[in-house]
Amino acid sequence: MTMGIDGIHNKENRLQVEDRYRPSDGRSARAARAHGEDSVEISSQSQELLRLRELVEASPDVRMDRVLQLRREIAAGTYHVSSEDIADAIIDTWV
Repeated sequence: MTMGIDGIHNKENRLQVEDRYRPSDGRSARAARAHGEDSVEISSQSQELLRLRELVEASPDVRMDRVLQLRREIAAGTYHVSSEDIADAIIDTWV
């Protein structure tokens, strides 16, 4: 099977795609497609990655508990960062 990529129409620039689909009943992939059957199998690793992605997407981008704690400390004048921590952060950013 060949397919064009991004509007490239020259035969030399066509991608060759290997057909690895094999129906479980032993028929060829072409025979299965001729009968209108499609199948997709997702590996256990892919399923785990999808599950982890859903967990990440469900978690908030901002830890509001930490933001509120820092706001209280700043407002109270008790939030202090050591100069060593600031220097380390600057070096980590630029190195």
